[in-house]
Amino acid sequence: MKKLFFLILTTGAVILFTSLVLFSTDSESNPPIVEANTNIENLSKKDISVNIITSDTGNEENPCDKRPLLQTLTGSLSVNLAQSFVEFPFNCYLEGKEVSLLINSSGGSTSAAASFYDLVGFYGDRKKFITIATGTVASSAVTVYLSGGKRYMLPHSRLFLHNVSIKDSNSNHFVEVRDTYAILDNERDRIVDILVEASGGKISPVLVSKFMEESTYLSPSEAIKYGLAHKIIHSIDEVR
Repeated sequence: MKKLFFLILTTGAVILFTSLVLFSTDSESNPPIVEANTNIENLSKKDISVNIITSDTGNEENPCDKRPLLQTLTGSLSVNLAQSFVEFPFNCYLEGKEVSLLINSSGGSTSAAASFYDLVGFYGDRKKFITIATGTVASSAVTVYLSGGKRYMLPHSRLFLHNVSIKDSNSNHFVEVRDTYAILDNERDRIVDILVEASGGKISPVLVSKFMEESTYLSPSEAIKYGLAHKIIHSIDEVR
């Protein structure tokens, strides 16, 4: 029987970002272009299937029946974020299984993170998608973290919010941008909207903007206070 499956993230070179928006230019004369994931939206459920493992005894075993279904996201996010997660264990999400994502990332593409956030809600029940912050979850990695309907933090983890940036592809330096490009304002507004929505209204757009402007770290207790996290956990047994 053909199984349907889900999504898209990645380990290793997975790809979030050190700034909230990554740009690239072909030359100094060309305006920067926001990285965007053009392939995620074209992915349909009929294109995805869950692999079934067949044992020597001939009995079929669905790997999605394992607990906990755990994956890690480290490094920086790229536009290929979603494409990389068309494999176990995230494919189990479409089967209604509870999956968990450990995140320790510096951030990456805003478009990829926002698309992932939307797709988690589109493909299933957010309450069955658990995100766990470990180390530092920064920039657009926070958006991926907020995609979880159950959001946990390890005791010494942090969320880091900072202002929108632009990367000069020629010098590889990140340059702070405020009102220079209208598109950056739009990207910033998108991030603010997601944080406010995920918090259930516990944090205001004005305060989110202030946190971003001032490059703010949030401890687990602070993240819980503002509705960005739900619980501090100390053991994997609290996820099972």
